[in-house]
Amino acid sequence: MRLFISAGEVSGDHYGAALAKAVRALYPDVECVGMGHNRMRAAGVHVLADMTTASTIGFIEPFRYIPKLIVTYFRMKWILRVMKPVAVVVIDYQGYHQVFIRAAKRLGIPVLYYISPQEWQWGTEKGGRNVVQYTDTILSIFPQEHDFYTKLGGRSVFVGHPIVDLIRRHDGREMFCERYGLDPSRRIVSLFPGSRPQELKQLLALFVSLIAPVEAAIKSTEQWVISVSSPVYLDRIYSVLQRYGVSGRVTCVCQDQHALIQHTAVSVVASGTVTLEHACLGTPFVAAYRLSALSYFVANIVMGKRFRELGYISLPNIMARAEIAPEFFQRRCRADLIIPEVVALLTDPQRHTDVHNALKKVGDSLGAGGACEKAAQVIVDTMHGRWT
Repeated sequence: MRLFISAGEVSGDHYGAALAKAVRALYPDVECVGMGHNRMRAAGVHVLADMTTASTIGFIEPFRYIPKLIVTYFRMKWILRVMKPVAVVVIDYQGYHQVFIRAAKRLGIPVLYYISPQEWQWGTEKGGRNVVQYTDTILSIFPQEHDFYTKLGGRSVFVGHPIVDLIRRHDGREMFCERYGLDPSRRIVSLFPGSRPQELKQLLALFVSLIAPVEAAIKSTEQWVISVSSPVYLDRIYSVLQRYGVSGRVTCVCQDQHALIQHTAVSVVASGTVTLEHACLGTPFVAAYRLSALSYFVANIVMGKRFRELGYISLPNIMARAEIAPEFFQRRCRADLIIPEVVALLTDPQRHTDVHNALKKVGDSLGAGGACEKAAQVIVDTMHGRWT
């Protein structure tokens, strides 16, 4: 049997790889094909397209990638017809997958959505019904998500958040530091400027500009590390580091994100899945995010009041319904506001402990793990026609 797994972002590639391994553990003869990146390839998925470098955010920025999206869509649609997979699993990447799953449904292929659109959080019931209409099973990762789609008449199975499976204790601090030429006796401050080109454009220079003023304020030299989601971004990152005169003082850690979070004292992060990864490990962070001015303007028009009334942007704060970790969005995403929060987390032990404890509480609420195995069981049952 052939299973089609589709992921369009770096985080989705992580989840797709873990899912492919879990499915193969239950059904070794399965052939996995689809869209993904390096981790899915390493997990044995025959990757037929890679959209991770075209992943972006905002309302306007995706237009530049429309030609590639269209070509990829028609190619993947053709592959569905030719390869005839017994099921399709799509992971996040809402804009593309909301169109792609319609093609799969028209071909009569069962569709499972893993990391579904967050209509339950900041969408609408109408948007939720669109997900339900073209999805046979939603593999829900949040209890609120499961309740939302179930009330709309969708078939949802709560499997828990896969991040709990991916976050695990890595090498000891000394081994980690030796691998990257760091001093295990000194604190690490990490920058996570995002995995999408547009995020790097909006946030990379801002994050790097924090280094000198933070060190001046705390009167010590920390070990600064930038998390690099893909080697394709290294040249851009080195260029920005050189521009700010810190190229010799910053270490780039490529595709070793979870280990870095574990050994980091404080991070500055682009709001996204990485904030939940920090919560699972209890690592304090400051979240910062901004859209382009045009995207922000369009979002205000398209989403109106719902957009303006968004309470929080980082998932731990959304789940806690409180700002347990400092966050700065759009006009407040400025160095002069971010620097004092980073300094406070580095110089005030009680502040650091309070944020650590609050984040761990959120991380613990995500469950004890096993999400991938639970999701894989539903997928295998669907492939064999046992899920009715």
